[in-house]
Amino acid sequence: MSPKRDAANSIVLRTGVPDGWCEKRVGDLAQIVGGGTPDREQSAYWRDGELGLENSNATLVDPGAIVFSTRGTVGSMGIAAVPLTCNQSCEILVPKNEKVAGGFLYHLLNFGLSAFIRLSAGTTFSAITRGDIERVRFAVPADTEEQCEIARILDAIDVAIERSRTELEQTFALRKSLLAALLTVGIGPDGLLRNPQLRPSDFVASGIGTLPVSWTPSAVGVEFSLQNGFTLNEERRPRFRKRRYLRVANVQRDVLDLHDVQELEANDLEVAPRVLAKDDLLVVEGHADRMQIGRCALVTPEAAGMTFQNHLFRLRSLGRIVPAFGCLWLNSSYSQRYWNARCATSSGLNTINQRTLRRLVFPVPEKEEQEKIVNLVAAQRKHLDGLMERCRCMEALKKSLMHDLLTGRVRLMREAKAVLS
Repeated sequence: MSPKRDAANSIVLRTGVPDGWCEKRVGDLAQIVGGGTPDREQSAYWRDGELGLENSNATLVDPGAIVFSTRGTVGSMGIAAVPLTCNQSCEILVPKNEKVAGGFLYHLLNFGLSAFIRLSAGTTFSAITRGDIERVRFAVPADTEEQCEIARILDAIDVAIERSRTELEQTFALRKSLLAALLTVGIGPDGLLRNPQLRPSDFVASGIGTLPVSWTPSAVGVEFSLQNGFTLNEERRPRFRKRRYLRVANVQRDVLDLHDVQELEANDLEVAPRVLAKDDLLVVEGHADRMQIGRCALVTPEAAGMTFQNHLFRLRSLGRIVPAFGCLWLNSSYSQRYWNARCATSSGLNTINQRTLRRLVFPVPEKEEQEKIVNLVAAQRKHLDGLMERCRCMEALKKSLMHDLLTGRVRLMREAKAVLS
């Protein structure tokens, strides 16, 4: 069997053809309409949509048609909500007759995405031809009512997923605004955000903008002790005195990623000043992406006792700064702008030095207020994590439902009829 034929048959070979279903090519299910672009030299075609449509290969289709990307990101799909056309980088699939439910076809094509990707080819970017789309085979319920019922269930989970994503995006935006407010106006004795407009006397101008009068402007070099890490070279290849160490990849913004912790060679005397303790801060010193310079994470109990590489700085609070509050400020938009303006570039790597880090301005609220800010951010982060987990669960549920419903493993109409009888 040729590679293309194998790919075109891969979905139906995997699912089989359940009783009451039939094997169909995409070309049997849908008419495929090509896209086109009016002549760009003819400005009239772009002022008058109808004129442009008449003088191009584009075809206007009704709502419900499926737009299928054939170049670049092969297989990205959407259902037309209004009459539309497309350019030549897409094909439009229109159900051939009333025996093919458009919503079902949309989910079926998404389910078979792996086949379309296997059929795509290209040196600069992936592309798939209309003929290859048409030849992909699926098992399809012969009963249109069953098709519609499958589509209804999958549409419902799509709506739920979209709502969860919207809520997640809104919560991310709220977190960003909340952090900006907490790190500039803080929390008053009443437990609420201070309001500079209502009580301007509670604020004073500083080098980093207006701050509460109770906050003391300071600097990283005053509030933290700094330590650089091990330079990695041939001598550090682990042999006898292996030490687990953290790399730039382990230090993400606000969190340590300990899935891949490596080892280096170092004796006790070398390691002693570079042992990580719980609540130390690790700051990225060098990165190819200048927007990642200075990102910071708090050392967790799991990472305590490890050491770290030279493209990280360790900061240890000298007493006035609650470590978690320090992490919030070092990851703030103010700090990111500071790094971005001052990092040096060498051999494709953006870096900051200890002197630059020490000079970073650091606002110091009373410890009690720092704790309140940390606790409020932690509660909001817990809510955010819950929303992210809900989105992951819904995505997993959809994947499971698609497998069960689009392979005939779960037969909706059969089970419904059994109950009715």
